[in-house]
Amino acid sequence: MAAEQELDIRGMMAPFGLLKVTLAFEGLAVGSILKIKVGDRSTVDDILKVLKRFAYLVLDISKIEDYFTLSLKKNSGLEKHQEQH
Repeated sequence: MAAEQELDIRGMMAPFGLLKVTLAFEGLAVGSILKIKVGDRSTVDDILKVLKRFAYLVLDISKIEDYFTLSLKKNSGLEKHQEQH
C-alpha cells in the first residue's frame, strides 16, 4: 500500500505554498501519494506547473466546500505528468 501524505497550503502566500509543496513532493518515495488542500483552482494549476520536473500521476482534483484538493502519485521518471481517467 502506498504511503500518503497530506499538506494544507490554504491561506499561504503563493511562493511559500509552492515551495512547501515542492519540498514535500521531493521527499516522497516513488508510489507515494501527496494530497494537497488549496484555496482556489489557479493554485492547483500553479502546483502542476511547478512540479513539471517530477514524474507524477494526477489521481484527483476536487472542489470541497470552499477549497480544492489535489491528489498526486509520485511515479518513476519513466512516466511523466499523467492524468488518471
